[in-house]
Amino acid sequence: MCYDGLSTLVVFHDRRQLRMRFLGLLLLLTSTLAVCQQGAKPAPKASGSQTTPPAASSSPNFGPAGSNKDSAAPAFEVPPNAAVITVTGICDLKSAGTASSDCKTTVTRAEFERLADALKPNLPPAAKQKLGEDYTRALVFSAEAKKRGLDQGTRLEEVMRFIRMQVVAQELLKELQEQAKPTPEQVAQYYKDHESQYQEVTLKRIFLPKNRSDAKPDDKPDEAAFSANAEKIRARAAAGEDFDKLQKEVFEAAGFKTPPPTTIPAWRRQSVPASQAAVFDLKPGEVSQVLPETIGAYIYRLESKRTLPLDQVKPEIEANLSQEKFTAEMQSLTSGVKTELNEAYFHIPQQHPPAEGSVSQPSASKAASTGPTAAKPAAPKEPATQSK
Repeated sequence: MCYDGLSTLVVFHDRRQLRMRFLGLLLLLTSTLAVCQQGAKPAPKASGSQTTPPAASSSPNFGPAGSNKDSAAPAFEVPPNAAVITVTGICDLKSAGTASSDCKTTVTRAEFERLADALKPNLPPAAKQKLGEDYTRALVFSAEAKKRGLDQGTRLEEVMRFIRMQVVAQELLKELQEQAKPTPEQVAQYYKDHESQYQEVTLKRIFLPKNRSDAKPDDKPDEAAFSANAEKIRARAAAGEDFDKLQKEVFEAAGFKTPPPTTIPAWRRQSVPASQAAVFDLKPGEVSQVLPETIGAYIYRLESKRTLPLDQVKPEIEANLSQEKFTAEMQSLTSGVKTELNEAYFHIPQQHPPAEGSVSQPSASKAASTGPTAAKPAAPKEPATQSK
């Protein structure tokens, strides 16, 4: 996960310093950290290539010294009080107002890691480097903003107040997410109570379309003839005929050139429509009844079935339980809160309920889609096949 720029508000010793750092925050808010996904590996660099993207190569290099080298000393070899970022030409905040060509601002390893850990603990190296570059750029621009007097004014104070409120709210959400993590015992119990959800089947399938490929919008299939043909195909499948052969025959008879795949690997219960859930009750080699749907019918044969082990589905269960607990806690916090917005000020459209006894008329678009002349699909789409 990328570090959240809103979390960069930290406690500074005086109000003037807070304003300066906040100007840097505004710049950090606009930076993008696609490389800082947790566990993501940095893209391989060509020999001699620079860290700065090509589009920005003509801009001044505000990155930390040595940031473009192909290799750097591991962090554990750098003492905590050693400078990891040095910006020449920008005075340290302590000596602001005594600008000269010798001005330098340095950030030690301890200071930088304190910031990085506050934003997102255990940032990968690529994300740390990107944070260092963004932080350096923010220092440069915020120093110039201070020279221009842009660190003063009620507008800035209002923005700071609002962002601080957002940061505090983010801290609450992080705490709730941490508290929502289930225990190993809760995960094991959930798996035991919902074991059927983790069944996985491999199937063979035949899809029988109701409409021909050349059917017109107003054409209606002969339901009786369709059902009779489906039962014949099902009987042949139960007798052992090849599913690929039967699927090709069915599609060619309906005027379709390319039949869908007949092998359905690794299907879970949540992947199967409720009307077809009976396939999980089949025994290996058993053929299902004809399962009718709006656009056609399906016939299945169970090839294999297994229950996924707890270790394989543990992350899924943890995520589900965490989300359930987090959602419940959020609802608990907001259920007793009532918000009212001034409709006149916020230009909220007023919705007037229909008069008693009146009948609401459908919109033109709804009438067009539900009226007696609504077009029907000429031919069904081929069924999708889920794979791992």
